[in-house]
Amino acid sequence: MTELDRIISTAVAEQDAPFLVAMVGDGDGITWSGTAGESASGQAAALDTVFRLFSMTKSVGSTAAMILMERGKLSPDTTVESILPEFADLKLLEGFGSDGPILRTPKVKATVRHLATHTSGLAYEFWNADMQHYSEVTQHPSTLSGLKTSLHYPLQFEPGTRWAYGIGIDWLGRVIEAVDGRRIDQFCRDEIFEPLGMTDTLFEVAPHIESRLAAVKFRGQDDAFVDFEIGPPSEPEFYGMGMPCTAPLSTTRATSGCTSMAARLTGRESSPSQPSPPCSPIK
Repeated sequence: MTELDRIISTAVAEQDAPFLVAMVGDGDGITWSGTAGESASGQAAALDTVFRLFSMTKSVGSTAAMILMERGKLSPDTTVESILPEFADLKLLEGFGSDGPILRTPKVKATVRHLATHTSGLAYEFWNADMQHYSEVTQHPSTLSGLKTSLHYPLQFEPGTRWAYGIGIDWLGRVIEAVDGRRIDQFCRDEIFEPLGMTDTLFEVAPHIESRLAAVKFRGQDDAFVDFEIGPPSEPEFYGMGMPCTAPLSTTRATSGCTSMAARLTGRESSPSQPSPPCSPIK
């Protein structure tokens, strides 16, 4: 057992993580890999264990947008409503009155840049108290429902004035679909996953990966890990940026591909001594 094997085994044994699948790599490839624990009940973690990815996939959506920018089909300064007219219907939430939410038309038009940099004014309902309250009083569907109407909730601030983690990349996926003509899942498969050999990275839990899907865990009240059922519905009205993926190999390939894209967009070639940062901010 190597020192790295001992580290991940100890982390699982001490309940720092429910299980682990890890890899180390450099420009020449994978230099070490290891697993520890059970990825699901009675199922040992393996190098091909499939994880549900959520926030990590935002780099995929952003890379998809940068591909269109590189091809001259999309500008970061294009207003969202000029591509998706329904975006103009989104209001800004100023607060709550006796009759319910107080809404107004935003003074600033959100751009593709705002979506990609989480400065559009859109914030996740489960991390923003005002948005959570808005969803409760209006019975607005959660974005996890896969319904297009779930994306149509109000902004929390004027675009470009603040930062908030939210559904901007989900809207960016719809922008990509409108500009390119392909659904976002097809676009990512054709332009990102297949070129990088990411055969187990999909927007749906396909039959060939279902048996390898890891259970999602969170800490319960006694601090122990318990199962947490979460996952987007199959064949939703829109594909958000959540997907199953074999984490180590596929994400190292995705990071490499994203770094290469960022280098081309910024005019900087990466090198072992001075690698370009993955997914450099759009400038």
